[in-house]
Amino acid sequence: MAARKVTYNIPGIGNLTANLFDYTQQVYDFLDHYGHILRFRTINQLGRLRDVYQGAHHNRYEYVFLQLSLISELCSNKKSELGLSGERRFCGKISDDGPYPSTGELLQCLVLLNNMGYLEGTFSTSRAWLSLLKENRDVFNFFKNGLDKDDWFRFEKCIDGYEYGKFNIFMALFQLQRYKRKGKNVVEFASSLLRKSLSSERSDIHLVQFKKLYSSIRQLSFITLDSLYAPVPFSLDLSSILLNFEELLESLFIKNTTYRIALGNLEQVLQDSVYMASDACINTGRASDEKITELRSQVERVNGITDLAKIVCPDQESGNFNLGVKELDWIREKKIIQEYRLTANDRDNLPYPLTDEVKWEIELKKRLGVSRSQVGILTNFKKSIVKLAIGLTTTDNAQSLRAALKVTNELIKFKDSMPQTPFNLDGKNEELLLSFLLKAIFGWEKKFILENKNRIDSAIFVSNGRVSTIEKIDKYMESARKYLNNDEIFEVEKTRDLVEHNNYSGLTIVFVGGTKLFDEGDNQGSAEYDGLIIHPTKDPREFFGYILEAKNYNNGATDAEQQLRERVEPHLIQPIECVINRLNNRAAYAEVKLQRP
Repeated sequence: MAARKVTYNIPGIGNLTANLFDYTQQVYDFLDHYGHILRFRTINQLGRLRDVYQGAHHNRYEYVFLQLSLISELCSNKKSELGLSGERRFCGKISDDGPYPSTGELLQCLVLLNNMGYLEGTFSTSRAWLSLLKENRDVFNFFKNGLDKDDWFRFEKCIDGYEYGKFNIFMALFQLQRYKRKGKNVVEFASSLLRKSLSSERSDIHLVQFKKLYSSIRQLSFITLDSLYAPVPFSLDLSSILLNFEELLESLFIKNTTYRIALGNLEQVLQDSVYMASDACINTGRASDEKITELRSQVERVNGITDLAKIVCPDQESGNFNLGVKELDWIREKKIIQEYRLTANDRDNLPYPLTDEVKWEIELKKRLGVSRSQVGILTNFKKSIVKLAIGLTTTDNAQSLRAALKVTNELIKFKDSMPQTPFNLDGKNEELLLSFLLKAIFGWEKKFILENKNRIDSAIFVSNGRVSTIEKIDKYMESARKYLNNDEIFEVEKTRDLVEHNNYSGLTIVFVGGTKLFDEGDNQGSAEYDGLIIHPTKDPREFFGYILEAKNYNNGATDAEQQLRERVEPHLIQPIECVINRLNNRAAYAEVKLQRP
C-alpha cells in the first residue's frame, strides 16, 4: 500500500507533512472509525491545565501529528542509520499473508495507540479514574475483566502504584477489546505493541532501541509544542531543526550529545514552570476532584463491561467533550508549594498520600475547610519528585490567617510522612512555609527575605515542645559561632530565651536568622526583625506569634520596644493586634493575635 500524504498546519510552526505508511494507515483508519481521531482534535493537549494557561489551546491531534511528521522525516532521510525500514517481528503482524511492520510503521502506530487512551482532562482525569478504581471494587472488576488476561497483572500494579502516567495505556487496551469483534487482527497487533511499550524487557536490542527512539521523538514533540504555547522563556525552532535535519539527526535521536542533555534540561524547566508549577498542581487537584464526583455519578448506572465502555469510548453522536475554561477560584498570592524527592526504594513503599492522591486531596480539603482552599499533590512520571501545593480561596483576612495556620500544621505533618533524605531536610520547604505564614500576618502583597549566615545548619526549627526547640537552637549556635558576629549570636540567644519564657509545649516554628520585610514595590526594605516564633496550632485569638528585637547593650530594651512599635504594628494586617513586652533589659518582643469580634 502506497504511503498516504497528510498535511496539517500547526499554528506557530506552519505546514507539516506526514507520510502515513501501510500499518499506520490501517491503525489510523481503524481508530478513526471509532471516533478516536475526532477525540484527538477536541482534547486539549495540556488537559485541564488550559484553565491555568488559557492561551495554550493546542490539541492532542497537533501533538500526535507532529510526532507522525518527525517519524516520516526520519524514515525519508537516506543518511539515517536508525534502521527504520527494517522489519520487526516483536509485535506480530495484522495480516497473515502480509509483511511484518517496519520500525517506522511501529513508531507511528505507537504514537496513535499511546494517545488513544487519554480522555478529556488527560492526567487529571487519569488520576480520578485511578482513585475511582481503588474505591469501587465492582468498577475495578468490570474494567479488569474488560482487558485481555495478559494485561491483568500490569493493570493491578498500575492501580496499586497509582501510576497515572501509564493509565492511558490500560484505557487504550480496554477500548481496543471493545472493537475486537470487527477488527480482531488490528486489535491483537495494537494490543501487542502497547504491551511491548510497557515491558521492561531488555534482551531484544531492537525493542530497546525502538523504545528509546520513541521516547526521544515524544520528548522533542511535547517540548516544541508546549514551549510554544506555555509561559516559559524559550521555545524550540522546529523549522530550523527540520532545515538542518541531516546534521542534527545523530545529535537529537542517536547519541548522548549536548543536544540531548539540553532537551533534558528544557523538559525539567517545563516540568517545574508548567506541568508541576503551583497553580498547575492546585488546578489538577481541583479538576480531579470534579471528575471523580462526575464519575461516581456515572458508574451508579454501570452494571457491566458494556456500560463502562459507554463512559470511556468516544461518542461521535453526542460530541462527548467539555472544552470550556474554568476560572481559578483560589487567590494566586495566597498559595504555597512544597517539593520532596523519593528514592527508588521509597517508590516501592509509597507514603500514604501518594497511594491515592485524589482521595488524600479531598481529605485534606475537608480538614482545611472545603470552602477555603484548593489542594493538589503531583508526582512526576518517575515518581522521584513530589510537589504539594495549596491555594486559599477566601478574601477575608481573619479566615485567611486561620487557614494559613491550618495549612502549616498539615504541611508539617506531610513532611513527617516523607522520607528523611538530605534534599527533603535542606530547609527550603520551611523557608517557603515561614514566608507563607508571614504574608498571612503582615499582608499577602508583602515580600520577605529570610537571611541565614550559618553555612552549616538551617536557621528554621520546627519542633513539638520547648525542650526540643531549645536543643535545636543550641546545636545551631555551636556551628554558627564562626559565621555570626557577637551581636548576631546575641540575637539567637535572646530568641532562645523567649522560647524558654513562653514555655509552650505544642507545635513551634522558630527562625533565628534575620527577617527583612518589603512592601509592594519597595526594593529597600521596610522593616527588619531579629527573631520569630510562631505556634501554628494555637487558637489565633490567643497570642500565637512573637517578633523579637534584641540590643546588645545595657537598657537596650527601650530602643527595642520603640523599633517594634515602628516596624511591627504599622505592617500588621487587620484584624491582628499587637502587644509589646520587655523580655529583659536588652530585648523586647511583640506578640500578635487575632482581635476577638
